[in-house]
Amino acid sequence: MQQIEDAFPSWAPVTVVRVEGSDRVATSVEIAKTMSGLVSTPDPPWPGQSPPGFAFICNAYNYPDSLSASSMSAARFAPILLTGASSLDPRVLQCIRDLAITDVAIVGGTSVVSATVESQLKAELGANRVIRLAGSNRYHTSKVFATWAAGLPANTAQVGTPGRPNALGRSDRERIAVCRGDDFPDALSAAPLCAETWNAAPKPILLTASTTTSKWLYDVDNELPAGARCYLEEVWAVTGVPRIERSYILGGSAAVSDWVFWQLDVQS
Repeated sequence: MQQIEDAFPSWAPVTVVRVEGSDRVATSVEIAKTMSGLVSTPDPPWPGQSPPGFAFICNAYNYPDSLSASSMSAARFAPILLTGASSLDPRVLQCIRDLAITDVAIVGGTSVVSATVESQLKAELGANRVIRLAGSNRYHTSKVFATWAAGLPANTAQVGTPGRPNALGRSDRERIAVCRGDDFPDALSAAPLCAETWNAAPKPILLTASTTTSKWLYDVDNELPAGARCYLEEVWAVTGVPRIERSYILGGSAAVSDWVFWQLDVQS
């Protein structure tokens, strides 16, 4: 902290603030409180924004699903609250109450955030105010989350829960970021870039393997079961154009290979 403060000249000093908790769950709660405070002050740094009363619930001890939610969280001021897999951490439940959160999306299957947690949330908020966005693995969950966030396939301008379908503005559909799904640094670093609202919509982060393109992102070899669609097919079904406008690969070729880059590049 001192090194960061010392990097600024004496005539333009800064104060570094640490947002922390006793562990990762407590830190996620403190970040949520800070985020809420930033947008609810009389003179917010982002005029026109207000806390949406929405949060994403993710596993505290396994990172992929929270990465998929990170850009939407940052752009819409909807915090990511971390919890253990088996039961809802009481500090998270209290945070939901303190911040007047009315709707949540659980990101990930029951092996990472259990059915017990889902039941606890439904008991607190109501059954139609809790949704689960999950697939068969981290890559499928990434696609499921991006599809929901983009308002696909129903082609909606807003997304949310069944009880509040207009909770959040949707994400971009045709500008996406692609990161490796078996390690977290690049996707974590990508979140602020993808939250940048050039067209008032965050860009979804889609996960892939390092050397092969996730079939849930782009089904190059037609591996998906009948009736299932990859993310690009979900977009094409709405736009009618078999291309996307722009995609970004985050990380070097050791993280996401040139082969994956090329396969996606021909569709951009």
